[in-house]
Amino acid sequence: MALDILCPLCLEHPESISHALRDCRLVKPVWHQLGSHHLNTNFFSQDVNLWLSSNACLKSSHTVKGIPWFSLFSFAIWALWKQRNQVVFNNKGVNPNISNVICMQAMEFVYCVTQPRCRNRMIVRQIKWEKPDMGWVKLNTDGAADVAAGSAGGGGLIRDDQGNWIIGFTRKIENSQQLLG
Repeated sequence: MALDILCPLCLEHPESISHALRDCRLVKPVWHQLGSHHLNTNFFSQDVNLWLSSNACLKSSHTVKGIPWFSLFSFAIWALWKQRNQVVFNNKGVNPNISNVICMQAMEFVYCVTQPRCRNRMIVRQIKWEKPDMGWVKLNTDGAADVAAGSAGGGGLIRDDQGNWIIGFTRKIENSQQLLG
C-alpha cells in the first residue's frame, strides 16, 4: 500500500501541520483575507509551535473586522482543518468563501459570549387565553423535551369562539434523541 504524502488540497507539497493550516497555496489567501499580515509580519515564517501559541494567545485588543484575533485565528484553524478533512474523506471541493464563513462564525461566537446580558428587572405579567373572533376556532399547542433523557412530548387543544373545548390531544415522541441531537 502506497502512502500519498502530498497535500490533498494543492497536490504539490508534502503535507505537514504547517502546510495544511498555513502554507498551502490554497490556504495562504484565506489568512491574507482574514488580515493576518496586519498583525504579524512573521506570520508565514514562524515555527509552527510558536505560530500556534503566539496567535492563539494574542491580546484581545488586536482585532480584525471587530473580532478579537485569537477568536478569529481559532475559528480559522478549525475551519481549515475541517475543510481539509472534507476534501480527503468526503471528496468535497474547497470552499471559496471560507474566510467569510470563518468571520461569521467567529463574530457569532464573540457576540454570544461577550455581549452583556440584559439586566432588566423581571416583569411579572398576567397571561390569559383570549377568544378568537366570532366564527373562528383557536388551536393552542405546547411541547417539552428532556434532552438528557431523550424524551419529548406535545399536546394541544381547540376551543371555539366562546372558549368551549372542542377537541384536544397529547403525544409522547418516541426516540426523540434524533430530534434533539
